[in-house]
Amino acid sequence: MVVIFEGLITSGDFEQKLAPLLDSPRFTRAPLSLFDASELTGIEADSSIIRQVARRATARVDETAAADSRMAVVATNDEAFGLARMYEMLRGDTPVEINVVRSLREAEDWLGLPKGYAAELEEVELG
Repeated sequence: MVVIFEGLITSGDFEQKLAPLLDSPRFTRAPLSLFDASELTGIEADSSIIRQVARRATARVDETAAADSRMAVVATNDEAFGLARMYEMLRGDTPVEINVVRSLREAEDWLGLPKGYAAELEEVELG
């Protein structure tokens, strides 16, 4: 699954769009997921929303995660990178391996995605 963050993201976007995704079996059972925040222009949310998302993911995703599940987060700006790293740390001992990187190419390589992968993955836009 590919989740794309674009434009300005607010706390409301996290609560209204990301929270339901975390409850969805199409996400919780996805062995590979790519969160691409390279097109983010800003974030109007504080760290408390990241803590909420991490708690929800721990409660929902970890119990159904496939073995060897991997999640890559692409964060090109410092604010998004810091929040993504905070999320990674808050998830702690999770069965999902999480890697926060600065480029889409690095994420694709780490996930082992072949050329043309985008046509095969479900895409969700946030923002």
